[in-house]
Amino acid sequence: MITTLLVTFAIALAASLVVVPVLKLIAVPIGLIDHPDKRRKLQNRPIPLVGGIALFLVTVIVSCCVMAWNGLLLIGQPAERLELVGLVIASVLLMLVGIADDRFGLRGRQKLFGQIVAASILIAFGFSFDSTVIYGYRIHFGHFALLIMYAWILGCINSVNLLDGADGFATSLGILIAGGLCVISFFSGHHQDAIITGAMCGALVGFLRFNFPPASAYLGDAGSMLIGMLVAAIAIRSATKEPMAYALFAPIALLAIPLIDTGAAIIRRRLTGKSIYSTDRGHLHHTLIRKGLSPRLALLWFVLLCSTTVIGATFSSIYRQSEYAFISIAAVLCCLIGFKYFGFLEFKLLSDKAKHVGKSFFVFGKTKKESKERQVKIRLQGNRNWEYVWSSTTEFAKKYDLNEIVLDLDLPWIHESFHATYHGSTNHGEDNEWTAEIPLQSTDRIIGRILLKANVHLAPTSEILPKFLDMLTDLEPYLLATIETKDKLPSSDGRNGKPVQAASLSASTIDEDASSNQVSDHADSFDVRV
Repeated sequence: MITTLLVTFAIALAASLVVVPVLKLIAVPIGLIDHPDKRRKLQNRPIPLVGGIALFLVTVIVSCCVMAWNGLLLIGQPAERLELVGLVIASVLLMLVGIADDRFGLRGRQKLFGQIVAASILIAFGFSFDSTVIYGYRIHFGHFALLIMYAWILGCINSVNLLDGADGFATSLGILIAGGLCVISFFSGHHQDAIITGAMCGALVGFLRFNFPPASAYLGDAGSMLIGMLVAAIAIRSATKEPMAYALFAPIALLAIPLIDTGAAIIRRRLTGKSIYSTDRGHLHHTLIRKGLSPRLALLWFVLLCSTTVIGATFSSIYRQSEYAFISIAAVLCCLIGFKYFGFLEFKLLSDKAKHVGKSFFVFGKTKKESKERQVKIRLQGNRNWEYVWSSTTEFAKKYDLNEIVLDLDLPWIHESFHATYHGSTNHGEDNEWTAEIPLQSTDRIIGRILLKANVHLAPTSEILPKFLDMLTDLEPYLLATIETKDKLPSSDGRNGKPVQAASLSASTIDEDASSNQVSDHADSFDVRV
């Protein structure tokens, strides 16, 4: 069987090296290309998004051929064969969803719907996880089993998808996890799963030839989501069938790095007032590069961290000891925290939120309206000085008795991200509170937003918004100069050793639709719209 797995790996690797260049040629005429946008997609040229299609074709064709050649295609219980059919159907559906997103761009909820349908197909075809035994105690999940299945499958899909933000990261993660699952499946006697993961591992190794930084081909959402779902499904079949603790914790250790990264992203986005579907540059791969590592060195660090948890998961499954999984996860967390690579910003956001919620329990009746002023400032990325902009904004909030003001600056093309929130000393309640969100635009790019909340009686919109837009007009030179210079804060006359090239500010347009995010056609302008 070992020889069969090695042959499967080698054939898949060779097939991937042949298929990917062919798909790259096809990708151009059908528009399956990732174009630079001068905001988040900062590559120098358009890159084909063919990794997902190549991974699916190579994995399915090679694994089916190898299993048929060895008489393994139709062996096993009918329920197990039905699971494989469901896995193929769900993979096709999720790949099509990913291709649609890569080609046309889907909203986050649309992708989530496709993922839920794919997860439902897996569950309908028999994928389940009903109970486990932890240190002698059997835990039956009962009605929660279905919820746990959806959470596991969707968590795996999106955790890998979120890590596909730098060359080689998601591909390397897929290689390591597929290799670990191949070993686990082999030792647990699930030879069909071992062949599938062996073919998947070989296909990804071949694709890494084109995805290694600087990449000439991308996985795309079709590829990253497909990796996540295949890993989730095979882990259920091979690692969670045994009713022991290691069967539960080994798959978690396999995906520890992407799951930690996903959890941190959800915390970061929710506590900074953003949608969990939004994008940012606070992921682990961004953090490693921001610490000064080159893309290849950052990838090496990532591979070492993932290898630690994959080895721990593999040992945990082979020796049936959950401690190996725990130790590997703890080692990775200690490394990330010890080198200050990850988690500090999220911990600060969580601690501030917990402190605020805790204090609210000891405020009653009318005293609830009176509280201390509260500010939270988080530098998510970069080192430029936004303090003058923020202090001017908070002074305005204090002067006009605003309930809350939020400043979000997001400039990924210069690796800058800043979030700050101010809560006024008096909370007048939400019954008569108005809210306005003002997008900030420089040249042809959105650089952030400002959110205002105030009581309509104390701070009517007709009075506050014009004054606030005037203040933004005065802040324009400082904001633009901070974008242009790296270390110094512009002086009060808008200069920082050199004249500030401040362009005209279109701040007089107030649109009734607060959700408008239209980009101005005027070049070199800093536009504000409500």
